Amino acid sequence: MYYLDGKSAFSMYHPVVNLIYIVFTLMITMITFNPYIIGTSWLVSALVWLVTNKENKFIFNIITGLPIIIFTVVIQPIFSNTGTTVLFYINDKAVTLEAYMYGIVMGVLFVTVIQWIGCCRAFIDSEKLYYLFGRIAPLLGLTFSMILRFIPLLRSRYREIHDAQMAMGRHSTSAKKLDQLRQYLKEISILISWSLENSIETSKSMESRGFGAKGRTTYHLYRLKKSEIGLIAILLIILCIALCIIVTGKVTVYYMPVILFPQNSIWTYVVCLLLFIIGLLPVWCELLAKYKLNKNFLRE
Repeated sequence: MYYLDGKSAFSMYHPVVNLIYIVFTLMITMITFNPYIIGTSWLVSALVWLVTNKENKFIFNIITGLPIIIFTVVIQPIFSNTGTTVLFYINDKAVTLEAYMYGIVMGVLFVTVIQWIGCCRAFIDSEKLYYLFGRIAPLLGLTFSMILRFIPLLRSRYREIHDAQMAMGRHSTSAKKLDQLRQYLKEISILISWSLENSIETSKSMESRGFGAKGRTTYHLYRLKKSEIGLIAILLIILCIALCIIVTGKVTVYYMPVILFPQNSIWTYVVCLLLFIIGLLPVWCELLAKYKLNKNFLRE
């Protein structure tokens, strides 16, 4: 798939555009329990993940999401038995169809939110987070950016430590389980010591460069273009339309005590269509960038 300097085309947009986009998709997904809207959101997030994620782990993502859905389906009837369609009884406690349906929707909703957060990592990095929240909440923005940086950093450091220990012959398949556990604990201890030492060096470096001092300014390369301002306006208008439809209850689905869908389903289709068009914005940007690249290549 097409990438610019190892990044997706949508990541080249201004951070405000990226933020409004992810807020749009998450809000539409999380404030309604309509299965059609949630299903559309899952499909769109899967397509965005497939196109924009450089480390494409789509199949792994699907496989890891199935246990979450199964868990919510199994555990939901234990806490809720207010449905009217009884399937069977467990210790004189009714297990209803409505509880199972609600569990499926909750599981898919949870998996969809995780997928959207995974997609967010493809076009919002630590630098953009600090730009967005650095002035409003400097410590919060710094914390978010450091978390996003340290998670992959800790993973790569652990691989270095593990490979070094393997090269020294300290990992053996014939070793006892207790000895293997001790070796893993030793590697984790090395990782923690390395990270703590690095955090002290980072704090001293930030202090020497005037972090937290009054009047200190920050430099960034982000400038809002006219096209991006128009895109932000379109996103906000469509978000307001979708929210008005959802808040007024036109797409509300009830699961207890009976499954009840809205009488007029046209509004559900409208929200699904808006989510499909706007949700695939990174895909449209990727295709447009690829078209421009091919066009310039043919001219040359």
